[in-house]
Amino acid sequence: WNRTCTYYEKIENENFDENNTYYYLNNGYMSLLDNSTIEKELEEKGAELAVVQDKYDATMVKFRARARASYEAGNQSYLEAILTATDLSQLITKLDLVEAVAEYDSKLLNDLSEQAKSIKVLYDEIEDRKNMKQSELEEQAEAEAELISKKSELQTTLTTLMADEEELEAQEQAWTEKEA
Repeated sequence: WNRTCTYYEKIENENFDENNTYYYLNNGYMSLLDNSTIEKELEEKGAELAVVQDKYDATMVKFRARARASYEAGNQSYLEAILTATDLSQLITKLDLVEAVAEYDSKLLNDLSEQAKSIKVLYDEIEDRKNMKQSELEEQAEAEAELISKKSELQTTLTTLMADEEELEAQEQAWTEKEA
């Protein structure tokens, strides 16, 4: 009787706040991740995404400016550099310039590609974390429903035990009166 009351009192006194990290189930505590931790992680990922997005935007501005300049100047190829050079010094200078521009363009495209991949990874991580949060909230709701169900079962058991106790006391009193 006392054990049932103690268990029942523990269940009855539990707080069902959704930010609560512990629920009393099966004579022990079940830990659920605190929602504020999830929110903090999402904020951190959002800030990281904003930084990467800003870098991507800046690189895209450079790329567009370079593409515009390249279009306006026309595409000078290695062949044009070789054919229009008047002497060996000018040829080497033009080839070096064309090579430097090609390397810059290649680096710019690689940077854009890497930043786009980083953005996608961060978006995926944020989406996964949001899904995880939703899953944890659903688990928390299930745990709460289970706890309420157990509380109801305990209440029923307690009511039955109290009725049985009253019946036993009545029988005991009847036996006592009969013997007297």
